[in-house]
Amino acid sequence: MCLHGRNDDHRFAFDQIHLPDVVAALGPRIAVAAVDGGAASYWHPRVDGTDALGMLLDEFIPMVDTRLGVVRRALLGWSMGGYGALLAAETAPSRFQAVAASSPALWTSPGATAPGAFDSPSDYHCYDVFSRTEALAGLAVRVDCGTGDPFFRADSAFAARVNTVQTNFGPGFHDAAYWRSVAPSQVQMIAAALG
Repeated sequence: MCLHGRNDDHRFAFDQIHLPDVVAALGPRIAVAAVDGGAASYWHPRVDGTDALGMLLDEFIPMVDTRLGVVRRALLGWSMGGYGALLAAETAPSRFQAVAASSPALWTSPGATAPGAFDSPSDYHCYDVFSRTEALAGLAVRVDCGTGDPFFRADSAFAARVNTVQTNFGPGFHDAAYWRSVAPSQVQMIAAALG
């Protein structure tokens, strides 16, 4: 399951990352599925009534399972979608075997967030992935972030809280070029977790 970043849509995994090409080149039997979570939903329920997280867990995943018969799942997200992938994995850990987050849009406090990412400080605390890391204990977890990325410090702080996390913190920025460069390693980790 692929979760796009802010101001992108379900085509991002295909048009910018070329994830199906990465999977084909590496050879694992993995279906790539992506859904549009909204331009700035940050993949959690919002005060306006939209709920990208609920849609992902309660509508999209069952639809994919019905069509493909998939029983083992992983999440992969970029930026806003990286945050959403971590949040979904923490919310419903029994439904996934792995989660990979590319430059997840994380902040260590409500006052540091981007405008519109959360509806209020209480909304931030309700969907704070830092406070739920114990839910990831049974999953394969990977966080990739370039050292030139504005989320590098927060992503590093998050990774330090997850005992089983694989990380790749090296040269790179908050862009599709970096995300394409780490996609093969992410796919390999996901393939190993899915067995």
